[in-house]
Amino acid sequence: MRKFKLFLAMIMAVAAFGFMGPVYAEPSHTSVGLTHSDDLTIRREVTNVSNPVTNTFGYTITQGDPVDASSNTPATNPAGGVTGFPTTASVVFNGTTPSSGTATETATVDLSGVTFTKVGNYTWTIAENSSTDATNYPLDSTNTYTVKVSVRYDANQDMVATVVVAKGQTKLSDVEGNDSQILFTSAPSFTNITIAKTVSGNMGNQSEYFKVNVTINGTNGDRYNVFTPSTTGITYGGESVTNPTTIDAGTSTAFYLKHGETITIGKGAAGTGANEIPVGITYTFVEGADGNAANYVTNINNSTTDSKDSGTLTTAATNTNTIANSYNSDTLTGVLLTVMPYIIIVAIAVAGIAYLVVKNRKNNSPSTTKSSVIEKSKKSMKKAKKDMDSTSLIANKYGALLGLLIIFFGIVYLALFGRYIYKRSTGQTPSALKNENPLNFGNLDMEALKKAMKVDENGKVTFSEEYLEQFKDVFNNVNDDAQAPPKEDENIEEVGNEEADEADNQSGANVKVEEAAADAAAADADAAEEKK
Repeated sequence: MRKFKLFLAMIMAVAAFGFMGPVYAEPSHTSVGLTHSDDLTIRREVTNVSNPVTNTFGYTITQGDPVDASSNTPATNPAGGVTGFPTTASVVFNGTTPSSGTATETATVDLSGVTFTKVGNYTWTIAENSSTDATNYPLDSTNTYTVKVSVRYDANQDMVATVVVAKGQTKLSDVEGNDSQILFTSAPSFTNITIAKTVSGNMGNQSEYFKVNVTINGTNGDRYNVFTPSTTGITYGGESVTNPTTIDAGTSTAFYLKHGETITIGKGAAGTGANEIPVGITYTFVEGADGNAANYVTNINNSTTDSKDSGTLTTAATNTNTIANSYNSDTLTGVLLTVMPYIIIVAIAVAGIAYLVVKNRKNNSPSTTKSSVIEKSKKSMKKAKKDMDSTSLIANKYGALLGLLIIFFGIVYLALFGRYIYKRSTGQTPSALKNENPLNFGNLDMEALKKAMKVDENGKVTFSEEYLEQFKDVFNNVNDDAQAPPKEDENIEEVGNEEADEADNQSGANVKVEEAAADAAAADADAAEEKK
């Protein structure tokens, strides 16, 4: 009986096992969270800078659209499957000093508060979307990154999450060498300032240096490189000066330029590097009225008025400035207008004197006198003598003297100003003309000149032989280019002797008249005797 019961129990156990279905264990976790080991790092670089960088870049972190699961494909971004994932981030530059021309800052995206409650695939896109100074620090709009999180069950039915960052379709580990480092980069849109110098005009000296004071009102502590054509070998105001190779923001700095030169501020030491000056800051440059610029008309940036000060300018993408200096004076055309009136007066005086001399000689010719005596009575002879006296040089001695004085002062004028006129006509430098003193008499002895010229009570002007030779020498020394007065053997009549000759001619004429009268009386007496 006992054996039978044991056999029956065994049969029942086998039957029960044959009718039992499969049994699945419930997962031990219904969610999974990320940790700090999954955090993301955003790295921001600003390239081609020499001064500290101050700016903030902002980023958006956007989850992708949900996609339902399909055959052998899990759902993407299932609704309600994740919480706590960050949506924004920022990288801050607070006066960051660049290293080797690049300033770098980073920001960490904390993922320790992220929790997933559904299995599937999750995606987020990270992009740079803001810059506090986008004019100078533009956005990096070329780079975007994708964060991918895969949530699955493991062999123990526990949820596990795997984080991968990709650039496009490629994992960062294959691109950047770091799965969690996301890199954005750009160069600033800085600018530079150029100041050019031109010098023009018939008195403009293109070899002279001009002083220009420049101030850039940038951030305190900023320093900008300066390229100048010449840094040494510069002379200004009689002193040796140098051009600086840098300029500090907010500090007035002096530069020296001559015609055709240009300084470039904020473009590297060689003037060909990256721009350094932020767009939008103000700057000034002033060419003072001191020094050689005082003699020039100064026009800045094509202004129509004389200006030594540019005023305050705001930097833009292009900042090209020109300081134009011009210095003009009357151009010589062969004869100075101030001399022409004197030349005309001298010419008229000479013509008048020549007319009087010719007429006087014609009236005093022997043939004319003889014919007048024979053909006219004593009354007519007296009238003729009176006419001759009225046209004599002695009666017009004051006019003649005035003409001679005009000629004399014309010669003195040319002697005094001849050197200055010559230098102007040959294009001498302004400094040479400034140092020229037209009233520098040199070796001209005025006392000797007074002694050389004498005028007696009859208006007769004479020059002593000794003093005349001294005046010739002085005349040659004062004006190297002037022609010395001709010597006596070159048909020069002694000034003032005309009156003496005139008197002699008059006396001779009177004697001849008397002789002619005596001859006529003798002839009449002979005729009367013959008639008897």
